[in-house]
Amino acid sequence: MELLKVSFTILQLLGFWRPVTWSGWKMWLYNFYTILVIFTLYSVTISQLIELLRSIDDAQEFIKNSLILLTTTNACAKVANILQKRSDILKLIEILQSEPCCPCNDIEYNIQKQFNYIISRNSLWYTILIETSVLCVNIGSILTDTPRRQLAFKAWLPYKTNTELSYWLTYIQQILAATTGSFINISYDTLIPGCMMLTCAQFEILKCRFKALSEISPSVVDDKTWINNLDGEKYEFERKIIANCVKHHLQIFRFAKLSNATFTITIFFQFSVSMVIICASVYGLSNVVPFTPEFTSIILYLICMLVQIFIFCFYGDRVTNKSINLQKDIYQLDWITYNTATRKSLLTIMTRSLRPIQFSSGHMVVLSLNSFKGLIQLSYSAYNVLKQSS
Repeated sequence: MELLKVSFTILQLLGFWRPVTWSGWKMWLYNFYTILVIFTLYSVTISQLIELLRSIDDAQEFIKNSLILLTTTNACAKVANILQKRSDILKLIEILQSEPCCPCNDIEYNIQKQFNYIISRNSLWYTILIETSVLCVNIGSILTDTPRRQLAFKAWLPYKTNTELSYWLTYIQQILAATTGSFINISYDTLIPGCMMLTCAQFEILKCRFKALSEISPSVVDDKTWINNLDGEKYEFERKIIANCVKHHLQIFRFAKLSNATFTITIFFQFSVSMVIICASVYGLSNVVPFTPEFTSIILYLICMLVQIFIFCFYGDRVTNKSINLQKDIYQLDWITYNTATRKSLLTIMTRSLRPIQFSSGHMVVLSLNSFKGLIQLSYSAYNVLKQSS
């Protein structure tokens, strides 16, 4: 069963996820394609950065130029993270596809299939949102910029664009870089929430396995000596199930910890960039004429940023709740039918769940709905300061 298919397919098409089975000339050709895409993206980002530093005296122009630059810079950081952490990401997939995390029966397969469907559906809607916004901005640029022979984004270039060839090559490079950056954001912004959803799926599978204990445990008899008369086969089966559940629970925490360690720095950068972009976008909206192409592009951009951060916080919050609710699920089991060793193992799992799984941003900000609320409040406060000083 393929996991995070949409995210990895986009990364593979962009040149940032070489299939593990490729070798020889395929590997070299794919690596060359990766270098070409990286050069296109990074060169446009650097040229925008230089131009931004040149326009630092003009606050309005500085804010306008910084919006796209921050997005492309964020995409560059995500690319670097994917390439650097490739082995860790492969390890994450390996954990889910091996015992005890892999589904073992039809019920567990249906649980995994349901979560895979949710991940694919969310990825599709997110792709539609981002690419619709990018398409609108690109069409607006083609209609307004190309007749005047202006570039899509202001950038410092070591050459002149006063000839048709130099202008169109530079313009196409900027459009390709912007489109590539948007797909990088799509793949990355669906990969991390996808890992969070897969963590939730593992908790549901674990919950299903706990329920299997009740199906094989003996019924209570009249006197209190029933535990000493356990059927040997049932006792051994119960021992194997609870041992597998304990191992599974530890693997879920291992998966979540590795996921957090793999992406936490980039998530922190994402949070920081988003706060600045939200603040700058709101400030930009207050200084443009409503319902103009520029106004529409800023609105779409702002919506994308808000959704981008919200899905991180929403699914981070959901993982934490799933981790906490495992205690309630265990508590509702029929404890009186279990032997002493099983009860001790269940208590151990409940005790471990007192420290729930939390995805964080740079090991400082926990991804939750409260964090999203705090980010919006902080951005609004920064906007007020910026507005008063202008």
